[in-house]
Amino acid sequence: MKRTLIIAIFLLSALAIEAQTAVGQWTDCLPYNTAVCLAVGTDEVYASTGSSILIYNRRFDELKKLSRINGLSETGISSLGWSEEYKTLIIAYSSTNVDLMVNNTIYNIPDILRKYIEGGKTINRIRTNGKYAYLACSFGIVVVDLVKKEIYDTWKPGLNSDVNAINDIAFSDNKIFAATDNGVFTAGLEDQGLSYFGNWSRIEILPVPSGKYSAAIYSGNRLYVNLSDPSSGGDKVYSADFSSSLISFTPGIYNYSFDNSTTGFTVSSGGMLRYFNTAGQLTASVTSYSWGNPMIVMAVEENGITWIADSRSGLIRSGNRTDFTSLSLPGPASTNAFYISSLNGTTAITGGGTDQAWNNTGRQLEISINSNNEWNNIINSSLLDPVRVIIDPKDNNHVFVSTWGSGLLEYLNNSLVKQYNDSNSPLQSIVPGHPYVRIAGMAFDRSGKLWITQSGVQGSIKILKPDGTWITNPLTADAPVIGELIITLKGQVWIILPEGHGLFVFDDNNTPDITSDDRYRKIQVKDNDNQTISSVYSIAEDLDGNIWVGTDQGPLIYYSSVDVFNTDPKASRIKIPRNDGSDLADYLLKQMAWNFRLRGIFTLS
Repeated sequence: MKRTLIIAIFLLSALAIEAQTAVGQWTDCLPYNTAVCLAVGTDEVYASTGSSILIYNRRFDELKKLSRINGLSETGISSLGWSEEYKTLIIAYSSTNVDLMVNNTIYNIPDILRKYIEGGKTINRIRTNGKYAYLACSFGIVVVDLVKKEIYDTWKPGLNSDVNAINDIAFSDNKIFAATDNGVFTAGLEDQGLSYFGNWSRIEILPVPSGKYSAAIYSGNRLYVNLSDPSSGGDKVYSADFSSSLISFTPGIYNYSFDNSTTGFTVSSGGMLRYFNTAGQLTASVTSYSWGNPMIVMAVEENGITWIADSRSGLIRSGNRTDFTSLSLPGPASTNAFYISSLNGTTAITGGGTDQAWNNTGRQLEISINSNNEWNNIINSSLLDPVRVIIDPKDNNHVFVSTWGSGLLEYLNNSLVKQYNDSNSPLQSIVPGHPYVRIAGMAFDRSGKLWITQSGVQGSIKILKPDGTWITNPLTADAPVIGELIITLKGQVWIILPEGHGLFVFDDNNTPDITSDDRYRKIQVKDNDNQTISSVYSIAEDLDGNIWVGTDQGPLIYYSSVDVFNTDPKASRIKIPRNDGSDLADYLLKQMAWNFRLRGIFTLS
C-alpha cells in the first residue's frame, strides 16, 4: 500500500511545472493563443479558448484567465453570452451544462445537462435581451432567467412537433427571430405559449423559406440572415423586411457569425471580416494581419474598437480596423497533449500522435516546452504526427521528437537542426521513397546514446550515438507496431508491443556495436494466476529495479526483471486486501486513470 502511494505521488509530481502555486493546489497549463467565441462587456472582454476563458480588463489593461482551477464547472466551452444590464457572463459547455458568473461568483445551472432529450444536445449560440438569456439549442430555445438564475422556459420554433435545431437568435424591439435548420421563425416577445410550435410563424419571403439559416442579426429595422446552402458553393446573406434581397454572396466564402457593430453589423468569415452598415452595404473589410492571415470566427465592434475571436491568433483588438494587437497569455500550443516528458525542470509536450489503431492522423507538429515558468511553442505544419519527445539529460535545450512518418527530429534551443529520415540515415520508410518513416519509443542510455524503435521495417532498434553516427541492430520484433521503450538500471531494454502483442526484452550485454552476444525474447504479459493481459499502455522502472507495466487491467509489476531470460516471467498485481474477497486496488487505480483523462494539461504543486 505504502509503495503504491509513493509511486502514484511520484508520477503526479513528475508532471508538475514549477510555479508560484501553493503546495497541493493545481495550476492550469492551457493554450490562450486561440479564441472560438467572445462576449464584450463595458469593463471586461471575455474570449473562450474552447477549454478556458481569457479575460481582458479594459480599465487596467490586464489579462487574467478563468478555468476549472478557479471556478468553471467544466472544460469544453461551446458559447459565451454577456448581459450588460445584469453584469452576467453566461457560459455554455459542449455537454449543455451552463454557468452564470456574477461578480466573480459562479452559479451552475445543470438542468439541460440532466434532462433527457432524444438525439444530440448542443448549445449553438447565446443572445441576451432584458433579464433573459436565450440559448439557441439543437432542440429549441432555452430561456434563462438571469435574476432568479434558473431556467424560465423552453420554446419550440418550427412547423410541427419535430425537433428543429436553432442556430442563432435575433431581436427587434418587440419580436424574436430564430434561424433554424428549417427556415427562419418569428414570434412576439410578449406572446404566450411559445413552447408550442403553432405560436411561431415562418418567414416566407426569403428565397428558400425552408433552408438552413445559420446566423441572424437585426440592424436598422431589418433582419439579416445567413443561408447555408452547400450546393451553392458558399453562404448567402439576405436582408428581410417587407421583402428579401441578397446583399452578399461570394463562392467559397462561408460565414461563421453575425455580430453587432457601432454602425451596423459584422460578418465573420474565417479569412475575412466584413463591416456592413444598417442598410446592408459593405463599408470595410479585413483580410490580413501584420503577422499573417486571420481565421476569424466572431467579431464585435463597440465604440470604434473591434474585438475579434480568431482561432489561430486568439483575442485580437483593433482600434481603426487596420492596426491589430493580439492579446494572449503564455501557454502550450494547443490542448492536443499526446505525450509529456519532464527532466530537470523542463517539461516538453507533443501535440499530434496517432489514432488508437496506430494510423496517421495528419496533425501538424506541435511541441510545447516549459522551462523556468516560460513557454516556447514549436509549430510546423509540414511535419506531421509527432509521437514522443525526449529531453537530453546533458542539455535541457536539446530535445528529440519521434514522428509517425516524418522520421526523427532534433531540436536545439527550439530550432530544428536536423531531420533524420531514409535519405540521410539508416531509418527506413514502410513505403520506400515516401514519408512513412515511423518512429515511436525513444530513450537515452547512460553514455548518451539515443535508442529508438521503428515499426513496419526490418531492424526494430536503431541507435543514434552522440557523435552523429548510427548503430543498426538487425533484430526485428515480431509485431506490427514497436512502441515505447525503457532502458533499465541493469542495461536491459524493455519495449511495449501494442495491440495485444505483449513485451519485447533485449539485452546487448553492454556492447551495442556487437550483436553476437545479444539476448532477447518476446513475452506475453501474465499475472501470477496465469491470466494473460492483452492491452499494455505504459512501462517504467522504479528505484529498486522493478518493472511496472500499466494495462487495461490495472498496474502490474515484475520483481525479478533480471531473470527474464531464464524463467517464465509472471507479473504481480497490486492488491489492497479488504477481507471480502475483492480487489479494491485495481478499481481505485482504474478510476484514477479515468479521472486524469482531462482535456488539456493541469499540474499539481
